[in-house]
Amino acid sequence: MRYYLQVLLGIVWLVFRVWITEFKLKEKLSYKRRFLSRTALYAYPLVLLVDYHFNPFNFAILLAFPVSFVSIFTFDVCFFLEILKEKNLRKDGFWSLLERLTLHIPPVIQTIVWIINSRHFDYEFSLIFDFFIAGGILYALFFAFDARNPFGEKKEPPYGWLVLISIPISAIGFGLILN
Repeated sequence: MRYYLQVLLGIVWLVFRVWITEFKLKEKLSYKRRFLSRTALYAYPLVLLVDYHFNPFNFAILLAFPVSFVSIFTFDVCFFLEILKEKNLRKDGFWSLLERLTLHIPPVIQTIVWIINSRHFDYEFSLIFDFFIAGGILYALFFAFDARNPFGEKKEPPYGWLVLISIPISAIGFGLILN
């Protein structure tokens, strides 16, 4: 029963994230729809759908954890404070708030749970190989879609270099923790 509820949650989560990012808030988010945190978040419902049995998806969420964690206390807090200042939610304000609440917070909570009990991982394959695949997935998403990548259009401050550096640092750190 738990598995079926988890699969249902994964399907609903994936449909919701695609709908809110790609359709409902398409114009509002503009090029920010392709930021790595939003594209990598598609791995989160996929993790639920495969019941945590495909480590590259699991580890993609893990590798994105440090940046997502910092984003909660920087970008997200600023966004929430800005919303609180407004007396009336502007056009799409409710949906923007819901999109942001479901962006970094659920995967960060899930990752903290994983780190605490780390029982959701299949160790059938080499951790290094799985982290390599997960890092490759994140780098591919980053270079293909994210406007902040250091070699793409310069639409944002140079956070791209921080993302590039954080992925291998995360891989080393989690490799030591989980090994």
